[in-house]
Amino acid sequence: MARFERWSFTVRVYGFGSLRVCNYTGKLVKSLLAVCSERFASILSSSEKSVAKRLSVTPLFRVTGPGRVEAVYPGGPQRDKIRAPVLEDGEVVFFEVGAGGDLINEMPRLLECLSRGVSVRFCGAAITVEPVEARMIAEYDTHSDPIVRLDGVEAVKIVFRSPTLPVNPWRPGSRWKRLLPTPSYLLAVNAHDMFDPDTALVERALIAAERILSPSHAALDTARVYWYLYDGSRLPAMIGYVKLHVETEGVGKGEVETVEHLLSHAVVMGVGSGRAAGFGAVSIEAMPSTDRLEG
Repeated sequence: MARFERWSFTVRVYGFGSLRVCNYTGKLVKSLLAVCSERFASILSSSEKSVAKRLSVTPLFRVTGPGRVEAVYPGGPQRDKIRAPVLEDGEVVFFEVGAGGDLINEMPRLLECLSRGVSVRFCGAAITVEPVEARMIAEYDTHSDPIVRLDGVEAVKIVFRSPTLPVNPWRPGSRWKRLLPTPSYLLAVNAHDMFDPDTALVERALIAAERILSPSHAALDTARVYWYLYDGSRLPAMIGYVKLHVETEGVGKGEVETVEHLLSHAVVMGVGSGRAAGFGAVSIEAMPSTDRLEG
């Protein structure tokens, strides 16, 4: 059990002219972290197949209008229809970093490093990054109250802010991607991060999630497959959102609180596999019983 923080870093990127983005920008963010922190570099370069690294990053995001944000990476609705966005010289973008335990201590080091200006290579260009603003946007302590509560809540809406890769906890190591927005698939990595190495606790937490959270009838329309480009490979992930109806009748208070903790962890650290590579960033909204829940 530990404390987790999520930070947003708004930066200006320059020194490259107009750049057609040829790769997933989570790789650019990973490069920044690796340059600025030996600890981050060690974790990001590890080939260990641990399901939870207690580090999550996002791709670059840009603000496109009031309340509108889009992730910047090559992607498309079909494998053969991937579009490459353009990054402009001097453009202001942002990314987020989530960390748990003693990795939180690396955040000031990251900010100090960025403040000096950092250059990395990406898509054949030398990109210089300088900070505009840094702030903590979420925090969660497993020993404190959860930050997502289900009392009086009809549903929770999980928005996939970056491509998401659900994990099948009932078939560890499966080579097949399960791009389905079921509660246990979405929260599997969170349960492992919180309860490993106690596999019984992990399983009980995920069973509780399946008992309490039920995807809406529109889940397969609102959460959809989207293709992205990573190191030249065209790969599928899940984007969109899912509404999970909340049913607590006949469920113990402890199970409800466990699911609240899983969702709270997801707010800060994201969901699914590949979080340290820029996948699985989410926002979670608890929708009161008075809200209309169509779709």
